[in-house]
Amino acid sequence: MKWGYHPFPTSRQYSFNMVCFSSHLQGGDDWVLNSPQESLAFMLADHGCDVWIGNMRGTRWSHGHIYLTPIDDKFWDWSFDEQAAIDLPALLGYIYNSSHNKVYYIGHSQGSTIALAAFTMPATGVADIVKGAVLLAPIAYLNHVKSELVRVAADLMIDKIYGLFGTTEFGELR
Repeated sequence: MKWGYHPFPTSRQYSFNMVCFSSHLQGGDDWVLNSPQESLAFMLADHGCDVWIGNMRGTRWSHGHIYLTPIDDKFWDWSFDEQAAIDLPALLGYIYNSSHNKVYYIGHSQGSTIALAAFTMPATGVADIVKGAVLLAPIAYLNHVKSELVRVAADLMIDKIYGLFGTTEFGELR
């Protein structure tokens, strides 16, 4: 995102890369859905940041795979570990190679969880590319979830039950 709400900001207070990464059921568009005055990505861009918005596998923006479609089981055959070891380093590496600047990372939910995992994997090089990080609501356990529906779904492994009906994607049956 080159510009925010104001296409030509009057002052470039900051000049650095900012990466925004959301959770698995939300696309990167969540960073710009509020009004420009309330969306973090717009506000950062208005202050001179180059904002890069990432999307996780499994979001509606990830359906453009070259060989696989969402109805292929292999399309859904991935883990948090692979996102930390492959996906995040690829995105951050691309940004770093394009700009030759380290990045500041903002993660929410799964975006925070995969960042924490990637930071502990020296082979990814992520810790060398990221200058600073803000990690919002990383998930690991569901102990504090108040929704009974979510707790029951997790306890029953609802994703496995869903697979019995011929789908690996929530919200869509084959």
